[in-house]
Amino acid sequence: MTFHRHSASFADSIPAVAPDHQVRILSVIEEAGGTAEIREIATCLSDTPRPVAVILALVEAGLLAIDRSAPLDACTQVWRTRR
Repeated sequence: MTFHRHSASFADSIPAVAPDHQVRILSVIEEAGGTAEIREIATCLSDTPRPVAVILALVEAGLLAIDRSAPLDACTQVWRTRR
């Protein structure tokens, strides 16, 4: 997995996730109508060995949210937060 350090102040709150990964993830969520399953998002991250880790890094940074009331699995719902 390739990580890059961003220079913008907003990006400082996001772990070192490759910008193209972030754009792809947000595109999948938008194209799915605002909510997507982890498996749908992971499909667009085929160039990283740990796609779920990338998604969860953006959850921890507050850019994405997941349904924490259910077990974490391929069907876990993911959406963009309103920052």
